[in-house]
Amino acid sequence: MVQRELAYAIVDEVDSILIDEARTPLIISGPAEESSELYKRFAGIVPLLHEGPDYEVDLRTQVVLLTEEGVAKLEQMVGIPEGESLYDPPHAHMTPYLDNALRAKEFYHLDKE
Repeated sequence: MVQRELAYAIVDEVDSILIDEARTPLIISGPAEESSELYKRFAGIVPLLHEGPDYEVDLRTQVVLLTEEGVAKLEQMVGIPEGESLYDPPHAHMTPYLDNALRAKEFYHLDKE
């Protein structure tokens, strides 16, 4: 007698909304523990790389892949010692920052996306 009228909604195809239509992942777990200087570092390095010799762009899947020449050039700019690789465990933490900076350069333009 004291309860108000119930309201409800049915959501169909929620998997399409949450998964299929997602282009970039959302981070909703909370604020970062500390701001990383690697964002700024790669934002300054990536404009020095050029499509073709340094990386390839796949517009359909929105993926940017470094070429071997691009990896060598980047390792030199970042200061990775000779004989080590960007993808070695001590340096692998930098790859997400690199990927984000390359994708931002190629796919996101000011006042459009």
